Amino acid sequence: MTARSVVAALGLSLAIAAVPARGAAVNVTSQTRTVHVAIPSIVEGEADIDETSTAPDNGTFDASLDRTLSQAEQTNHALASQLSSFGELADVFTATAQGETRYSATGLEGIVFAESNFSITFTLAEQRDYTINGTGSFPDTGSGASNFSVILTGPGGTVESFTKADFDPALGDGTQINPTFGNSGTLPAGEYTLAALSGVSGGTNTTEILANFSVDFTATAAGEPPPPPTGIPLPAAVWPGVMMLGGIGAALKKRVLRK
Repeated sequence: MTARSVVAALGLSLAIAAVPARGAAVNVTSQTRTVHVAIPSIVEGEADIDETSTAPDNGTFDASLDRTLSQAEQTNHALASQLSSFGELADVFTATAQGETRYSATGLEGIVFAESNFSITFTLAEQRDYTINGTGSFPDTGSGASNFSVILTGPGGTVESFTKADFDPALGDGTQINPTFGNSGTLPAGEYTLAALSGVSGGTNTTEILANFSVDFTATAAGEPPPPPTGIPLPAAVWPGVMMLGGIGAALKKRVLRK
């Protein structure tokens, strides 16, 4: 081994010692993502509409149920849709979801129903910084029920909660309310559930009732600390090995010079 190769080996050892460990991957332990619509029949003997679409795995879920039941000169309609995905890239775990629900009914006995439901449960093996932001929408009216919510829970209970109740002016004037929300902080290691929901339901209502949600969530592993102004400090346990490599390098250099 030449002195030059020893120096190269020493440099490689220093580089390896200085590289920070990557964050442990976020483990998604369960997911429930569905869209559901139901319209009752108003003609005896004819079937109701009652359909659900469910995400089969952890892949992107892009589903829409848009159903109309026209009977006895009445037209009743329900729609539920969702586009959602989650995953991790470069130590950043991201979950994003948009859900929409609508219904209208010119005449029926019973309830029309539409719901978009998003829920994932995941485990953090280490502390992570997070951000959450999004929007919702619902009508300020007593005619027809509507709901939206985005909630993050963890080992200590509720971490973030954004719901219709937080933004509802309760004026009953029919105005469509479109709140925005967001927050950030730090999550300790543990198990968390991120859930989002929009839903509408009601009886005869010729004015369409709409509710939706949109949420973006990230959980980022601790970043690499900024480099020091001169050199890279090493843990104390590394120095004996460094000194040994340095001694070997010096001895080989003297041997080469004698030749």
